Parts: sequence; structure tokens; C-alpha cells
Amino acid sequence: MKTMLEHLRETAHLTQRDLARLAGITQETLSQLETGKSTRPRLDTLTKLCEALELGSMRPSDLLNPSPLDADPELGKAEVQLISLLKVLPHYDYTLRVRADVFWDLFCQQIGYRDHYPAAKIAGWLESASAGNSKSATTNLAEYTLMFFDPDNEKTLQLLADRGRVGPGVPVARRWCRDVTDAAWILHRAVMTSYPQQVGQLYVEAGETDNPERIAELRHSVYEEIRGRAFAHSPADEQIRALREDPSDNVLYEVASVGEQPVQEVAVTIPRAWPGLARNPELDPAIADQFVTSVLAELRGPNKRHASSALLDLTDRPDLPRPLLERIKDAIDRGAVDGDDDYRAEVLSSVLNVRGTLSQLDAESEKAEQAASARRERLHVVEHQQDDKPAWWRRFTR
Repeated sequence: MKTMLEHLRETAHLTQRDLARLAGITQETLSQLETGKSTRPRLDTLTKLCEALELGSMRPSDLLNPSPLDADPELGKAEVQLISLLKVLPHYDYTLRVRADVFWDLFCQQIGYRDHYPAAKIAGWLESASAGNSKSATTNLAEYTLMFFDPDNEKTLQLLADRGRVGPGVPVARRWCRDVTDAAWILHRAVMTSYPQQVGQLYVEAGETDNPERIAELRHSVYEEIRGRAFAHSPADEQIRALREDPSDNVLYEVASVGEQPVQEVAVTIPRAWPGLARNPELDPAIADQFVTSVLAELRGPNKRHASSALLDLTDRPDLPRPLLERIKDAIDRGAVDGDDDYRAEVLSSVLNVRGTLSQLDAESEKAEQAASARRERLHVVEHQQDDKPAWWRRFTR
């Protein structure tokens, strides 16, 4: 059974060698503590590990307790239930451009999506969770299940009953939807409450404090989530340093998503920062032009994972200059944009996104032109009426 020590080390994305170095102990000692082979662990060793993991007042002996994610027998049952219930739904092949089953088309439209983003996420993480390919697959599957399935949405329940293969009638669909969301909530809640209180307090502080000295301290946290929030509130030179030196994709995402022009100029040259840069609401138009060029060039290159993720968000931005959206659309129409099986879901969603965004811009432009035309017509009528009315002084010259 995994210990709290191993759970926290993995949460901080540290290897055994990294944590041992930070704590000033040997990797062999750390390994024995994590596996329970150390029969008489020293208090000073556990204290060093608490300090390295920034756990403050946590009792050192608590590091040897079972991980909350392994100690709860209900989690295994919830994982099996979540996977088995979602497998009842019609199969969605996110590697193909044409889908035979209409359920996912209607479902995505019903919950407000123009593309198959919900279907791709559920299908992708369901496949990964079923195969056990990723430790976080089941957790991610649970989060997206809670995001997309609502047992109180009558239209969704009717669609599940009619085309979802969950059973006949809305009452059965409601029971299925409640069971699947209950299982997802058990898994989601376990992850959210598996971190010590001290780590949660640091995370909140990193997003709220205005103290430059404290922000500087939090930038050196072993937890990437805390570092990311601290760097997002830091000066531009510190953000640029994070882009160039921090090993965490999460930190780069946070920095690139809020950085101003000097930070954006660096982020556009670092593919790992592209997903965050694509979400930056203040993206500079000149940098956006270079950004689109780089993303399109890398969709078949070594950075295709970051490029496909960035493309998905870029194509959903009506504030992006229209020539850039047109360039993406032209690249799609020429067949220059494609993805392999791992990232095709994002690329295919981008195809739908860019066409939907352009259609939205066309509709807004047509509506504005109609309003302008109506104003011009009203102005013309008023001017015509004024021309027909005789000048006041003509009454005295007759």
C-alpha cells in the first residue's frame, strides 16, 4: 500500500533522488521509508522530509500513514462502477472523421458544444482508464464525467433513454446518470481531500498574497501548482525566468496565460508554453501571427502534443484576427493540418472550432451591416423630408 510520503512526493512531481537530495538523506533510506521496509525510522529523518515537502506543522510520523487514495476501499468500487457504466454508451472512435452513431453529435449539441470535445475527452480517458495506462486517467475521467453529465437535465436524460443504450425510459436513464456521477464524485472528492491542509493553505496563499517577499518564497515551492500561481503574480523578468528554467508544464501554462508582451515574446519560442499562450486574453496581434505559424508547422513535428492543444484553443477565439483564422482554415482545407492517433481528437475539434468561429464572425458582421444599413435608410428618409419642406423665408417672398 502506498504511503503518504510516496503520495506527496508524486504530488510534487519529484523523483526519489530529487526528494532525497532536498532532504539531505540517501535515496536508499527514502525508498525503505516509502515501502515500509524501514522498521525503526528516525524522527530527524522524517522531520527533514516534512521540511523538504513544505508540510510545516504536520507530524513527521504521519508521513508513514497509508495514502488516502489507497486506504479507502470504496475508491476501487467507484472506479470499477464508473468505467463499467460509461462503457454502456455508444462507442466513440475519436481517430475517425466520420462517426456512425448520432448519439454523441446530439449529446455534444445538447450541452452547448459546437464540436465533439466532450465525446473525445470521455472516450479518450475511458480507454486509458480501462487499460490502466495512466495513474491519473480515472481521476480525469471522473472530472469530465461530472462536467458533462447532469442527472437533473431532463433533455439529457431523454437523449440517454432514446439513444444512449442505458435502458428504456427516462427513470432508468436518471438512475444510470446518478450512479455514474456518484461514482465520479467519490473519486474526485478523494483526490481533492488527499493533500495535507498545509499544502492547501500554501496554494490559496500563492493566489491571494500581494507581499513580494512571500511571493518570492512561494516561487521556490516543490509543488508546481503553488509555483505556477506565485509566478503568475510575479514581475515579467521572473516570469521569463520561469519559462526558460522551470521544468513544469503547469508553471509554464500559468505564466504564458497571463504574461504581457515581453513574456509572450519568450513564450512563443517555447512549445511547452503554447497551451497557456493560446488562452492568454491579451495576446498581442503580432505575436499571434508568429504563434499560428509555429503551431501549424509543429502539428506533425516533435512538439505536436503542445501544438494540437494550442490549436484547439486558438480556433475557439473570435477575438483572434480574422486573417489568422482564415489561415488556419486554409491549412485545414489543403490537408496540411492533421494529427496522428494520439492527438487527432484535438485537431478534429479544431476543424469544427475554426469553422464555427468564422461562421459566428460572419453572422455578427452581417448583423452589424444590416443595422448600419437600417440607420442609413432612416437618415436618408429624414434628409429627404427636410429637402421637401420649403424654407421659412419663402413665405415672405410670395
